[in-house]
Amino acid sequence: VRAFFLQYAESVLDKHSLRACFVLFVKETRNRLDTEVFQNTQLQSLANVAEEVIAAVYSCSFFHARRPQIREILSGQSFAGWNAFVAQMRQTYVNVSTCPRSISRTIAVRDSEPNFNRAHPPQNSIESDWNAEWFLQVDEAVWKPSQQTMKADSKSGCDGFAEDSEAICLLTLFETMSQIVRLQVAIDAQACVLRIRSTEGVASALDCMCLVLDGKERVFSQFPNGLASGIGSGRHGDYIGETRVEKPGRLVVYLQVFTWSTEIHRPSYHVRLRIECWQSKRLCVSGDVLATTAPASFPLEDTSNLGEMPLRMKRAAVANFFEQQLQDYSAGEWATSPSAGPWRELGRFRLSYLKA
Repeated sequence: VRAFFLQYAESVLDKHSLRACFVLFVKETRNRLDTEVFQNTQLQSLANVAEEVIAAVYSCSFFHARRPQIREILSGQSFAGWNAFVAQMRQTYVNVSTCPRSISRTIAVRDSEPNFNRAHPPQNSIESDWNAEWFLQVDEAVWKPSQQTMKADSKSGCDGFAEDSEAICLLTLFETMSQIVRLQVAIDAQACVLRIRSTEGVASALDCMCLVLDGKERVFSQFPNGLASGIGSGRHGDYIGETRVEKPGRLVVYLQVFTWSTEIHRPSYHVRLRIECWQSKRLCVSGDVLATTAPASFPLEDTSNLGEMPLRMKRAAVANFFEQQLQDYSAGEWATSPSAGPWRELGRFRLSYLKA
């Protein structure tokens, strides 16, 4: 996948070439899935898998909520995945065409292939501690659900909503784990910039998530694994980051990351992280996860404009729509306490990384 996007990045400059590239991408993806995955199963091909999925959605009551999505794909005039493909191609083209000249010169002088660690050499003791490749200690990972969440789930009368929310959380967990198990980290203490790159994904050797730690509302352009945040049309990318020196020589990064939902019964998330390096050998990440409490995060008229809304407007819209829904829904339709706010804590986590 990474090689494909790099090879055809310039097709984003011509709409006809971009469409042809999308068709080629779909064909190559289908062929690889057929030969490397589905031929080893009873289904044999991706086409048969699609037929089985459609049949399951229309025959099993558990999947009835997915019928509108299947119907939209089958009857729509646009291609499923087209917007995400275009967003990723644009991000790849930007990465290729804007590679800093200083980094290129550094690599050329050392006569080597592009390398993330060599492109961001440490300039002081703090950066020497942080700038490295880190491995997640899976056995030490901790997730502790909040008491508020467990009480809300046990009392909730909306079984369908609870089940769907748990499924989404599990999927989000797997997606997150796929890009945080092995990380390359580089911090620029003077410029207050943190770069994070996953070794697994579609990112090239120098592409990474770049975070400016100045305490302001900002948007990152891509995830650590190289996927463009623009794929979500405003649902991903919002963050606030800052640094503090809490003890002499110990730099701590505080980060808030937001994920917005435009669908009913799927919450938006607010993740708050604290990151610090211990004795140059261990990277400790801790924090909590908040989720919206209302059935919907945004009114319908706002969902198409998320890409143009700054973070403060999104947070205000969530709060205002929470109050509106609190008045519109009866206790039977929406099981929540009147004293609850628009956000609730789902739980707290702790991750530990060891330096490679």
